Amino acid sequence: MPLVAIYAASKCAVEGYTESLSYELELFNIKARLVEPGLGPTTGFAANGGPRMQGLIPDDYGAFAHAYFGIMANYPTPYCTEGEVAEAAFCSGNGRGGYDPFSGRCR
Repeated sequence: MPLVAIYAASKCAVEGYTESLSYELELFNIKARLVEPGLGPTTGFAANGGPRMQGLIPDDYGAFAHAYFGIMANYPTPYCTEGEVAEAAFCSGNGRGGYDPFSGRCR
């Protein structure tokens, strides 16, 4: 996805770290879990981050970035709520194997 290379790279790094750590902790019967929520438009994450991003896009890149932001503002994708993220973290932390968004319950 354009404009989020550092974010995507850091997310991949956390996934790799968690997987590697899980192998090490397995020796002690400890499970490493990672909850990666998707788009959550009701959280205010984008609105809170907006002011910190002001001035970060170089002028020569501006037209591309603004066109892309327009596409993403109307992107038809499923999203999660804060409650679903909390439930997923709870399910994962209790060793229940994860959260099923269709039933709204732990698996």
